[in-house]
Amino acid sequence: ACVCAVVTLALAPPPRLCRLWALAWPLSGMEVMTFGKELIITAFVGHLGPVELSSLVLSQTLYNVSGNAPMLGVVTAMETFCGQAYGAKKYATVGVVTQRALVLTTLFNIMCIAMWGKAEAMMLAMGQDPVIAKAAGRFTMLLSPCLLLDGFEQCLRRYLAAQSVVQPLMYVTFAATLMTPMYLWYFIFRCVTYFRMGRHQ
Repeated sequence: ACVCAVVTLALAPPPRLCRLWALAWPLSGMEVMTFGKELIITAFVGHLGPVELSSLVLSQTLYNVSGNAPMLGVVTAMETFCGQAYGAKKYATVGVVTQRALVLTTLFNIMCIAMWGKAEAMMLAMGQDPVIAKAAGRFTMLLSPCLLLDGFEQCLRRYLAAQSVVQPLMYVTFAATLMTPMYLWYFIFRCVTYFRMGRHQ
């Protein structure tokens, strides 16, 4: 009976299953490409040296644990409200929820960034190497604009997903992933080489 049910679903999937798949695969692809970008970034920085790689990994961990993950929790509450409002055809409410989510997320991210001002001290308190802690703390502060922009992106992603608009997001993420090696090569290798040559002149 189970085999027959699986075969039936495969040959003639119900409309809801098709609609669910149409929404799911672009979102899954976006997540895969997002983690792929992080892998590419780590690989590029690894060519600079062990201190730089350790600083990047430590900074990314602090960014995700104390900034990105809590921010996603704040944004997730928006999904329920937007989905309910759009389903009830209260389209103006969807926009109001999105605007308020943008404000709340930005305020929350600013508090996280303020905490990152003590990132080096927190890492030293955890027993990290002073050189790595200093570099990781500085890099974390340089990531501050990314957290603000990531908050905007997550809110807009939920806003569009509530309206079943997901493929444009996937295309943008795909283009950004393709461009990642190019701008990493420019900013990490070309710019670093240029500044090092300038210091030795």
